[in-house]
Amino acid sequence: MKTTFFLSLLFLTVVAPSAIAQNYGISDLDHNQILTTSYPVALPDRGFAVGGGQRPIDTWTQPVWWDDLGSHLLPVLSGHEGGVATDGNSQGFMVGQSEDVQTGHIIIIQTHPVVWDQGQATALSDWVTGGDPLELKTATAVNEAGQILGSGWDPQLLRNRPYLFEGGIVHALPALAGGTGNAIGVALAENGEVVGWSEVSGGFRHAVHWLANGQLTDLHDPGVLLGRTSRAQDVNECGQICGSGDFIGDLIDWETAVVWDRGVIKSLGTLGGQESWAFGINDFGHVVGGGTNAVHQNVAFLWTGQGPMQDLNDLIPPGSGWWLLDAQDIDNQGRIVGVGSFLNAFRAYLLEPDGSGGYQVYGYGCAGSGGFTPELWGNGFPAPGQAAELQLILGLGGSRGRLLAGRGTGVLSIAPGCDLQILPLASPFVDFDLQGQGAGMGWQSLTVDLPAGLPSGSYYLQALLRDSGAAGGLTVSRPLEMSLP
Repeated sequence: MKTTFFLSLLFLTVVAPSAIAQNYGISDLDHNQILTTSYPVALPDRGFAVGGGQRPIDTWTQPVWWDDLGSHLLPVLSGHEGGVATDGNSQGFMVGQSEDVQTGHIIIIQTHPVVWDQGQATALSDWVTGGDPLELKTATAVNEAGQILGSGWDPQLLRNRPYLFEGGIVHALPALAGGTGNAIGVALAENGEVVGWSEVSGGFRHAVHWLANGQLTDLHDPGVLLGRTSRAQDVNECGQICGSGDFIGDLIDWETAVVWDRGVIKSLGTLGGQESWAFGINDFGHVVGGGTNAVHQNVAFLWTGQGPMQDLNDLIPPGSGWWLLDAQDIDNQGRIVGVGSFLNAFRAYLLEPDGSGGYQVYGYGCAGSGGFTPELWGNGFPAPGQAAELQLILGLGGSRGRLLAGRGTGVLSIAPGCDLQILPLASPFVDFDLQGQGAGMGWQSLTVDLPAGLPSGSYYLQALLRDSGAAGGLTVSRPLEMSLP
């Protein structure tokens, strides 16, 4: 399907996304230089990163978040010595662990899940009003709906179990039947789906996927993953999962980075070494992680879905002084965070794609079924004569969508509380079907061909979706400004 946008200047088709060659600028997340060591855990699509770090005065790692100004320490619970921040959302909530360190002949560290609301620390247990009687130990992730994923100790089963916390209630998630009963939840999608791993007989880990209703799937297909181990580390809003698994089955349990792409298991290979591990995946299906190279060095990698993984050390300016050891997360703007060696210290880095032009989400959308507001993202740096890559997520799966284009930011109300914000409109529009099924499960990949003669400047895109659960039967994404150099 192909049609014309912007007065015969812009052409759009619905196709699979392709790789976009990219180099990166690198910076230390600790711009204000208050930390001696630092490591990021997550890069939410909210303009900040979270993790941990130490100052010269610190004995134990402290929870930290980073923005354009640099490092900001978060408080730990009263009487505690350290902690780490693991995730955050746009409402000012961050989650992580606060650590009570007991020193003596043996150092004992007891972790407690904590929520930071506008920077103020509260024990998650203080918010619990009911549900399964777990002893909460960690908080790993939080989504826009306020659901919190973590792990706790089940005093009845004497096992570690993942939980979802919502509205004061703790919901324990099941482990694989026939295994040890231990399981860990690592990542949480906006629709409430969870990925992680569950122990099977012998204590080996299998990657698993919990649906929002708690239904559990073992992702370890022994016909493909011939070894005993696998782990799921992240999930995007299109249902793609990344992690690692043993494809060889040689009893050494070497793992290779893997993507579970809606039922298909894809090995991402290595960078010449024995192992690789995928840690983060964005909604374009781009994956980051770490591994070893042919000379046994730890290296960070990027995989864009086309061709082999790339060593991120080859994509940063030569002579920067950095050696990138791993990559922990990648957001929908293509920014990457991880740990590198710089000036003989382990430092948290930020990679930002080099280029002119780009995309910027602005304005507001309106919620549809399940309270989900669709999101429209752009990848890379659009330019005349090249293809621009877009991704729509969080729609009503199986419904019909329409991509609209405009030349300004004028507003037109189309339903109560639901506005187009890209006027004046250009024509014609493009209709498409959303993949997936159910509220918050709809997605579609779109590629825009930009003719060589397209004038520089700003163009504006917004997705309009049919949704029986929305006011007036319609919902829209936040608008997306596309700037051409």
